[in-house]
Amino acid sequence: MKPLFTLAVLICAKVFCLAQMPSLGISPDPALHVQCPDVELTYIIQSWAPGCHSLEPLENGTLISEKTSGSNHTIVVRWNDSPEPGKLSVHRSDSIGCNWVAPGRTWDVPIASIAGLKPVITGPSKMPLSPFDLFEYSARLNHHQHGTEDADPLPVTKFEWDIPANWIHFFPAPSNTGHIKIFPDTSEGCIRVRGQRNCGVWSDWETICPERVLPSLCPLFVANTELPCGASSILAVSTVDFSFAFPDIQYEWTLPEGWKILNTLDIRGSGIILQTDRIHDGTVGVTATAVGKVSEPCTVDFHYIPASTNAEVGGPDDVCTDGTFFLTPYVPDATSTWKVRPFDPGGLNPFLQTNGSGSIATLTLANPDMNGIFIISFTITDSCGTVVKEKKFHAGKPRFYPAKIDGAPVALQMLCLGNHRLEINAEGTGDCMEWTTGPEVWGYPECRHFDFRITDRESPCLDITARATNICGVSEQPFHFCPDIGCEGAEQFDLSVYPNPTNFVVIIEGKSTDANNPDLALIEHLEIYDQLGRIIYQWNEAPRKRIALPVDTIPEGTYIIRATVWGNTLVKPLVISKRL
Repeated sequence: MKPLFTLAVLICAKVFCLAQMPSLGISPDPALHVQCPDVELTYIIQSWAPGCHSLEPLENGTLISEKTSGSNHTIVVRWNDSPEPGKLSVHRSDSIGCNWVAPGRTWDVPIASIAGLKPVITGPSKMPLSPFDLFEYSARLNHHQHGTEDADPLPVTKFEWDIPANWIHFFPAPSNTGHIKIFPDTSEGCIRVRGQRNCGVWSDWETICPERVLPSLCPLFVANTELPCGASSILAVSTVDFSFAFPDIQYEWTLPEGWKILNTLDIRGSGIILQTDRIHDGTVGVTATAVGKVSEPCTVDFHYIPASTNAEVGGPDDVCTDGTFFLTPYVPDATSTWKVRPFDPGGLNPFLQTNGSGSIATLTLANPDMNGIFIISFTITDSCGTVVKEKKFHAGKPRFYPAKIDGAPVALQMLCLGNHRLEINAEGTGDCMEWTTGPEVWGYPECRHFDFRITDRESPCLDITARATNICGVSEQPFHFCPDIGCEGAEQFDLSVYPNPTNFVVIIEGKSTDANNPDLALIEHLEIYDQLGRIIYQWNEAPRKRIALPVDTIPEGTYIIRATVWGNTLVKPLVISKRL
């Protein structure tokens, strides 16, 4: 039993010792931050055991010196300027006496290297040879390695720019030399830039040689790009004159076939007077030549439009028996055809002739009683294209639209007791309807509607006629309505007065129990009496549902409103309050 007990004690002791065994540490930790290359850096390795620990050869770095003081081992290292990371390793001896010291350890070291790198230049690849253009360029330079905790460790803090001596430059912000603005002259040149990191090492140069080009000649200046067909068009076209910058500049124009230059506006040819061929569309272009360079072409398109583009159709707005329509102005070299059609698709065409050729069309109604709205269209063609011109007109006497009674189509002629509204419109007339009725009708005519009332089941039937007039004559539409004995009794009326009390304005509104026609509770007459029975206000205009009455000039007090709504007399109090 004793040997087993001794073995158990040794095993437990060893496990305990492993749990308490120190680990190697380093300060500062080179793996946490990017390290500068070519700079002597000092690190202290903690828990160092002399005779048991040794430093392995550095990868991508040089050991300058090392010394041990107690459990601290100090080393001085210079990392190489290389895109490859560095590596620092501590080896522990395999001897039995070293089993109780900290095990070996390796640190991977990111290096802030820009070896072999060049900045990235952002900016225009072309520079117009214009002395008043400003160009901006920017540079960016990244490291090969970044630390695990640094968002942008050891950033590039300085850029050096190299530009031609005759070019003017300045930096937008003195603290950020990664941006530069340049005013170049007309000479060729290249832009170079390199970056320096915080560690003090410069990157390689990056170079951009912008292509020098002549400035754009666009836009071209013209009076009009749409030309009337067949017209003798003399056009002036000009572009920007850069002779102040390039005294030897010359302009070269390209014209469509058949077009010709009549004259130039100056000795360099920056503007021309040209004559077209009167028919064909064309593109006019220009390029400039100076300092051995040719600019990009600038062009403008000219389009010939049919001579009848602005033509109009003349003729009557109403045709009673016949009417003549014509094109104005007349275009002698154009051919035209015409046709007439109903405005409503599927409608009848009442004319003896519905189509023909020429710029004049005479239409004759086959039946004088036919009426409606029609459209006559002329299709005009010349060597430059085709246009269609139209005119809408009315033929015959006015034509009624389907009538409505209380908002619904007039289908049944039997109506319940109460208020009703008859609505009707007519085409071919701009005037209001004229209404004629029998003596038994009690109602109020308006322009396009007629409000009336059926008071009793024993009342006679009502006859109402709408009349519309135009230059061709008069059209009539009769209506015949009778009481419906199957309906309920007539509605009751009331009067609404609000606000009440009031000190500024009062709204007086007729009310009806007829849910189908609440808006037909028309006030026919209205009077306001004071407490002595004197009339202080009287309203006797056309019947209406709602009256807004200012009362700011009436003394405060209590008054009586007496109103008539469809023959029913209603009385309501009105209180005019004291004004503050």
